[in-house]
Amino acid sequence: MVVIGTHGRHGLGKLILGSVAEQIFRHADCLVLTVGPGSFQDAPVEGSRAIRPFLFATDFGACRCMPCSTPSPPPITSGQNSFCSMSSQRSRCRRAPIVLGNKVALVTGGVSGIGLSTCRLLAREGACVAITDILDTEGKRTADDINSSGGSARFWHLDVSREDEVREVLRQVRQTFGRIDVLVNNVVILGANKPTHEITEQEWDHLMAINVKGVFFCTKHAVPYMKETGGGSVINLSSIYGSWLRAMLPRIMLPRALCALMTKNDAILYAPDKIRVNSVHPGFIWTAMVEKLAAGTGAGAEAVRQQFASKHPIGHLGEPDDVAWGIVYLAPEEAKFVTGSELVIDGGYTAQ
Repeated sequence: MVVIGTHGRHGLGKLILGSVAEQIFRHADCLVLTVGPGSFQDAPVEGSRAIRPFLFATDFGACRCMPCSTPSPPPITSGQNSFCSMSSQRSRCRRAPIVLGNKVALVTGGVSGIGLSTCRLLAREGACVAITDILDTEGKRTADDINSSGGSARFWHLDVSREDEVREVLRQVRQTFGRIDVLVNNVVILGANKPTHEITEQEWDHLMAINVKGVFFCTKHAVPYMKETGGGSVINLSSIYGSWLRAMLPRIMLPRALCALMTKNDAILYAPDKIRVNSVHPGFIWTAMVEKLAAGTGAGAEAVRQQFASKHPIGHLGEPDDVAWGIVYLAPEEAKFVTGSELVIDGGYTAQ
């Protein structure tokens, strides 16, 4: 990755460039920032660690990625592609320090779709991940995959609708990892595909037990452990239909709207404890579950995908990683001023 910034040696430009540079470098293989005339010693944010990984230069004539100590390529002459010398070094560059080192994250519904992507990315960023779900085989396989890739993860069977189970699993996670810093309330079921007047009491209770009570139980029992360590981050998965009113089936609209309201209430309630609570509102995300539902239609999965993709300004549907990266953003202390927020990830769908 090559990121270019200008006028970064003084004033506001210096402040913004130094801060943004440090965050971007966590996910960039190689980064060059131009800051106008001057030498490396003129780089912004003197004395901070932002100065170390970056070369602040006035051209593409050198690449100095400190973690990999790759020698600078020769100066670029007329007619050369400015990016060639950078691309040749990508495989030798190393990533900057991870953002979630020494943090423990618990993810509900962590064996498929957005939950699976979230577990993988949180582990990649250094978190110890407690994967929870009711699918034991898939959960253990996910934990094994993360551990074999150099991460740290363990699986627990958890039915979020049972408070006694939630209490015990969170106690075990705290005992195993020593703390709980991040809670991702991700698990959700679709419920009965019926309008309000056709839903039975049993169907309604099951929907609310997973999609609403599950968020309540997990938050209730995670907060005390977060208070022990001086703060934390609770991230609730809602939907664009949790804050964007449309005539929808109640299985979609109501539980997600309640989740969004719980988020704002808890954000205010636990702000003095430095516990941040935010909600993520995905739009149309192409998960394995959605693909299976689409395949069952007369049109077929690919036709359904193209149909929905055409409704998005960005031209395609979202993928689980698109949402997971939003969760990763909200998880660490770098997002310390973000609470009570609704992070919409929908490819511009609701902006129309």
